[in-house]
Amino acid sequence: MNTAVRRYGPAAAITAGMLGAALLVAHASSAAFTAQTSTAPNTFTAATVEITNDQEDQVAFSPGAIQPGVPGHGDVTVTYDGTASADVRLYTSDESGSAALADALQVTITSGTAADPTTTTVFDGTLAELGDHVGFAETSSGAGDGGLGAWDDVAQGDELTYRVTWELPADADNALQGETAELALVWEAQSRLP
Repeated sequence: MNTAVRRYGPAAAITAGMLGAALLVAHASSAAFTAQTSTAPNTFTAATVEITNDQEDQVAFSPGAIQPGVPGHGDVTVTYDGTASADVRLYTSDESGSAALADALQVTITSGTAADPTTTTVFDGTLAELGDHVGFAETSSGAGDGGLGAWDDVAQGDELTYRVTWELPADADNALQGETAELALVWEAQSRLP
């Protein structure tokens, strides 16, 4: 008898047996019952912070010929259109003109509904003092809470009307005749952390 066949015979039988077992395991695992469940594609959209006013990029009021002791006023309605809950503050920018007039002109800002914009006092002081509020949370000196109005936890569609009232005191200095001062009003919304 051939000795080479006797030496490899048992090894070949073991290898063939292992191969057969592997095929049975592979066949058995592909025959198992399965089930799955899934969702439809999920959409992730970032929230928005959007704020507008009814005087957008316009001069809201331009009171010419202010006379001592004669008050005037103008209204601006601010609407929040963002999808994120937000906090809104009022501050100023672009202050220029006569410092003497800004120091003398008394300004009061109130807020409320369009029907009654005088519910809450937002600011009461001089135009110069109003001009110190130059950011959401800063003043021109860098100290304190610069933003005015504390309109917090605002939701989409909320609106608030601000009334700005001005008056030159009856005893205003004669040197103020013909002087001008100006500044812009800025409303800023910042998303609110949960």
